[in-house]
This record gives sequence, structure tokens and C-alpha cells, in this order.
Amino acid sequence: MTFLKLPICPRQSKCSLFWMVFMLLGSVATQAQTVVKSLPSGVTTIAPNQIVCYDVAFAAPDLGQNHSYTNITIVDVLDPRFEYVNSTGANNFNNGSFGGGAVTWTAATLADGSTGSFQVCVKLRNGAGTNGDNIPNQVTFKESGTTTATSGTPTIAVTGILPNTITFEKVLFSGGGNVVLDEPVTYDIKVCNTGGVTNDNFSVTDYLPAGTQILNADGGTISGNTITWSSGPDATFNQRTYLEPSPVCWKFSPTIVFPSSAFSNTDPLSK
Repeated sequence: MTFLKLPICPRQSKCSLFWMVFMLLGSVATQAQTVVKSLPSGVTTIAPNQIVCYDVAFAAPDLGQNHSYTNITIVDVLDPRFEYVNSTGANNFNNGSFGGGAVTWTAATLADGSTGSFQVCVKLRNGAGTNGDNIPNQVTFKESGTTTATSGTPTIAVTGILPNTITFEKVLFSGGGNVVLDEPVTYDIKVCNTGGVTNDNFSVTDYLPAGTQILNADGGTISGNTITWSSGPDATFNQRTYLEPSPVCWKFSPTIVFPSSAFSNTDPLSK
């Protein structure tokens, strides 16, 4: 136990004044800022591409003696499985800027006793997480770079993740189903998404026997004895960058030749 040694006042009036000032100063910094994150009532899960908006509430207690808060920053770091949609502002704060995986609100000054709330909207990224994942999130309140308050970490569970099912089919449709040496052969490659997940940035590659001559890659990229069709900004999938959930299909129809100089009638040709 620590004892505080106080001076002895010969006059009652001076002692009374001393205790009044001592008690006033001793109570100034007993209150702290608060920041609370809350999900809408009844919202406990989030599915792919579903948008969920939640509230971030703050309170800056009145500390007295003309105190004001300066250089205030409130930061909401998003889980990487979330995609930022938008946010609002309050009081002297901006509408929130998103960068580096976080939403940040700033205010040069904030008056004592200020309260307010922001709203943040996010959605679950395609293919992010698995069913039952609990995604946490925490918000911090900072004054002049020093964290003075931290929210709890409410979680929201991932749901609605459907199986990722891609099917392929390769069918010879020219020459009556027969391959003749030195004659062009055209065939179809069909790729379908029959599942429930959007597939991004993928490719389909057809590996042909060594010595095959490729006459037409039907939009694919030729490298040696392979043809590759890719998604992305320069997609050959009908200008699409992804395969939507069930059922969406693409078909490629390359034309090739098996030269007699590299093959014989007895060579097995696998698809």
C-alpha cells in the first residue's frame, strides 16, 4: 500500500482550497474513449457475394477543463475474406477511406462529449473461406497515433459455400470419328461449371502428342505441342474473365494434323 504525504496547513481555508483542487485534478482523466462494433440484429452469417453492413460507434467523454481531442483516427481492419463496398462518416470525420485492407476515419479535432457512428458495408469474396468459418473484426480508436480504445471482436460465420465442380469433354467431330494421317482433324473441348462457385483466373490446356501440327488454336495460345485457353483480362472465354455458377459452358474447336512423317497408322492417339 502506498501512502500520499500531504502538507499540513495551518489555516483551515487554505486546506479546504487545497483539497478542492486535489480532488478536481484527480478526477479529470478517469474516463476513457470507447469504440463499439455491432452487427445488425439477427445477422450471424454471410454467404458469397452477400453484402452485410455493420455499425462502428464511438464516444469521447467530456474530460472537463476545456479539453478537446486532437488528431483522431478510427481504424477498421477488414479480414482479407471481406471485400470493401462502402462506408459513411460522422461528426468531424470523413466518410472513411479504404486502403491497405482497412477503413480509416480521421478528424483533426473532436469536442469533449462527442458521440457518433459510422456504417461499413462489406461482402464475402468469391471462394473465400469455408462453411462454418467465423470471421472476426476489430476497430481501434487512436489519438495522436496512440491507441486509446479497442472494440470487441464480433464474428460472422461463413455459409452458403457450394461445391466447385468443373467438367471437361473432348469430342472428335470431323472425319466421321476417324483420324487420317496428313488430313486436318477438328475436335471440340467443352468446359463447364456445374457447381455453385464462380471460378476466376484459370486456364484450360490441351496436351497433344509430340510432332502434332496445330493449324488453328481457336483463340488459344500455342506452345510446342500444347494449346492453352486462359481467363483474365485477355480472356479467350468469349471475352469473359470467369465461369459463373451452374451451368455455364465454353467450347474450343482447334484443328490439327498428324503428319505421316511423325506418326504411323498403328500409333495410339490419346485424347
